[in-house]
Amino acid sequence: MPILAKIPALACAIGLSGSNGFHILATHSIPAAQANLISYLWPVMIVVFGAMLRLFRLRPRQVVGLVLGFAGAVILMGDGRLSMSPTGIGLAVGAVVIVLAGLLSRTDTIR
Repeated sequence: MPILAKIPALACAIGLSGSNGFHILATHSIPAAQANLISYLWPVMIVVFGAMLRLFRLRPRQVVGLVLGFAGAVILMGDGRLSMSPTGIGLAVGAVVIVLAGLLSRTDTIR
């Protein structure tokens, strides 16, 4: 059992402050709308990372949903004003990874 699962208050504090901190830092490098879009892809990314960690198998309709989810994000970000700051995008993805780590560490809720 992960140490953070044994200390729920610590896990919550790290998850909330880490995710919010990364998100706020990301908005200094990329537009807030783009940072929000990346951060709110976590439902789509949890399916990708859960499948990569072999917590579950992807079915064909889930793959179609993933493609549609990422395609929608690309369409929304592809308005010609896309900021390609690796730092900002990395920080926004870091915010998502912190949320995913917390969610995926609770495999008893997934299985």
